[in-house]
Amino acid sequence: MSPGVVVVSVTADRAVLATGAFFAHDDTPAASLDLAVGTHTMLTVEIPPADAERLADLPSLILKPGEPGRDCLVLPRKTLPDGRAVVKIAVSHQGLRLTVDEITAWFRTDGDPEQADRQEGLLMDLLPGLAVVGRTTVPCVTTYAPSGHPVVDDLTPRVSAVIGGNGHVAKCAPALGEIAAGRLLGEPWPTGVDRDLFALPAG
Repeated sequence: MSPGVVVVSVTADRAVLATGAFFAHDDTPAASLDLAVGTHTMLTVEIPPADAERLADLPSLILKPGEPGRDCLVLPRKTLPDGRAVVKIAVSHQGLRLTVDEITAWFRTDGDPEQADRQEGLLMDLLPGLAVVGRTTVPCVTTYAPSGHPVVDDLTPRVSAVIGGNGHVAKCAPALGEIAAGRLLGEPWPTGVDRDLFALPAG
């Protein structure tokens, strides 16, 4: 075991797997799921006070214009604890089949600098006149289910899953967690939600 690593074992009658891109790690019950993985570079740009004020009401944006390389997520303007204002954008590379080792290696990078350049240009197209005074990048990974909806279903009688964010479930994570926990506790499926949309992929 590596120095500084702490291993904690937990015993439970039932469990929910919410593993993200590492769903296929080791021998988990989710390893057989046919899910694609997309890598993307999260670009954070620092903007000056004038732009911060202008973009104070910028909502979250999920854009799918149908042009290659321009499907993106833009997060609202945020003020950091040190007072700097930033905006974040990410463009996903979908349809990959990556091993756990490949995903791990990707997370040890700073993302793709060339992709970050393209994303900065895309952000300028979306927010004309934006001034960028600094930027940082981090690697991210998104898991895609064939239905376009996350998988919230039982893998075994004792293990449930909530996997497959498809790049847009951060907005509804609390609700999905509530549904997954409800399944774990034997509660009825919410009547306002089509259960079939969240079923395990056929295969």
